[in-house]
Amino acid sequence: MTILLISSVCINLYSQNGNPSSDLELRLNKLSVEEKMDQLQKVHKEIFQLPHDFDYIKSTIMGEFNAYRAIHAPNFPVRENLGNDQKKIDLAFKHWISSYPMEYKLCIIKGFEIIRKYK
Repeated sequence: MTILLISSVCINLYSQNGNPSSDLELRLNKLSVEEKMDQLQKVHKEIFQLPHDFDYIKSTIMGEFNAYRAIHAPNFPVRENLGNDQKKIDLAFKHWISSYPMEYKLCIIKGFEIIRKYK
């Protein structure tokens, strides 16, 4: 429920302003690392629930997001390099969120932009 509320607040913020990134950044700053991880997963999930077929989402929409992320979040953990150990994955993402907060914010903001663009 909290994740949905956070997501709704961020999307509403984005849709009400021409340049909401500063408001969104302020809200993101108030979240714990756990909540930030949840928010990142929520954005990723919402992208894959957009009204497009899976191949289009994977190649075009995620391609756009991944290209942006490669430039603006070079320290983003690569899932393929982390294996299947969920604890290891969680630790890598917690470290990234804590160590590179601006990269995290840029990814979340871009995620919301993409969701809005392709909805």
